Amino acid sequence: MMILKILLSLFILIVIPTILGLFFIKEKNNIFLAFVAGYLLEFATFELIYIPIYFARLPFQTLVYAWSATIAILAILSLIVNRKKGKKIVKSMLKIIKTTPKMLTIIFCIFLILQVLVPVIYRQNVDPDDAFYLATITTTLETDSLFQYNAYDGSEYTQMPLRYSLSGLCIYFATLSQILDIHPAILTHSVWPVIVIPLEYMIYGLLGAKIFKKDKEKVLYFLIFLSMLHIFGFISIYVNFSFFAYRSWQGKALIGNLIIPMVWLCYLYSTQENRFMDWLLLFCTMIAACFVTEMGVFLTPFILGILAILEFAQNRKFTNFLKFGVCCLPQCIIGILYIVLS
Repeated sequence: MMILKILLSLFILIVIPTILGLFFIKEKNNIFLAFVAGYLLEFATFELIYIPIYFARLPFQTLVYAWSATIAILAILSLIVNRKKGKKIVKSMLKIIKTTPKMLTIIFCIFLILQVLVPVIYRQNVDPDDAFYLATITTTLETDSLFQYNAYDGSEYTQMPLRYSLSGLCIYFATLSQILDIHPAILTHSVWPVIVIPLEYMIYGLLGAKIFKKDKEKVLYFLIFLSMLHIFGFISIYVNFSFFAYRSWQGKALIGNLIIPMVWLCYLYSTQENRFMDWLLLFCTMIAACFVTEMGVFLTPFILGILAILEFAQNRKFTNFLKFGVCCLPQCIIGILYIVLS
């Protein structure tokens, strides 16, 4: 039974996102980008399905079935569309492996493994916020409802808890917990860091490849430097480095360590290569910002707006400026809901 659960977890948490991400790597053939893009597509899809189901007051099980069916359909479509891409991806990755500095790669992998194992095995962080977040996940599973009961005392909400309920991250973990049959505490504290910490480093690596013009040696030095900052930067529970390793399942950690770097990466992709799929990935990233935390509703359009103004001042491309505005539509919609319903 344990082996089957591990295989199912690997399939759901690694294989499926990678398959979904194949949509976005038509010309890049980068499996790391596929994995990152797949999770962003998962997050965006979940948020788009969750919001109307939440306002309709439908059961949690309805969301589980609707999202699972949507992901299954998208994965099948991705396999059909990208059925001839497998050899190109394998050749591209083999080329990267052959030309990557071996010693620097080994050093970075050691640092990465340490950053994954320490929070998972050695130092399990007990965070006061878990009194709400984990309780919310458990309440969702036990009551088959979406933010209808207060996770602190079990009383029924008299009004919508908009600060939390418009972001679907807790409900996403509840969905994974049910599908994988893993307790929410184990899923968030022990399983999720193994996925999300390498996922975030993939984004940093892709960002480094853009900054350093695909110079693999400089990219690895960049990743090793970031690893050292994360390893030795835990001087307080409030600094970003502690969120990165010890609170990686919380929305405030994901917005800083995953979403904002991804906004920068998508900005570089969309302005330099100007492919439709790059703009679509940016759009999914902006929806994912709303998905992880309410801060994403206000913070990410502010960052993207500054980048859009700078890009317009430099290149005078009004079409790009308009596209950036379209990518901020999810934040506008969620922001209006906050204002109208608060």
